[in-house]
Amino acid sequence: MTKFQANSILRTVLKFIAIIALTLSATVRQADAQVSGISYTLSPVGKYVFSSDDAGLKDGLMYGGELGFGFGKFLELDGVYLLGTGFKTNYSNFSNNVFSSRKKLRCRLTSW
Repeated sequence: MTKFQANSILRTVLKFIAIIALTLSATVRQADAQVSGISYTLSPVGKYVFSSDDAGLKDGLMYGGELGFGFGKFLELDGVYLLGTGFKTNYSNFSNNVFSSRKKLRCRLTSW
């Protein structure tokens, strides 16, 4: 491929991109970002929790959902519910070994 052919292909590709960009910009309408009236949100939520060493818990996954209601532009009420069932206790990082004789327990965490 010669230098002239490469420049010709590049010009053709750039013209094509320019035509597509102009066509899209002419057909796009203005987006309305504000919601008027009453609106709602319902979505699943997943969260991985990293516990600090002195918390006595291993890291784990929490899952749940979010529910929200919007009343116009300025007021929205949201609620989140999370449940984690796979957590276990971990006392190995404690400085005094008061809990070392206890067996590892399964925990259930709930957050709202």
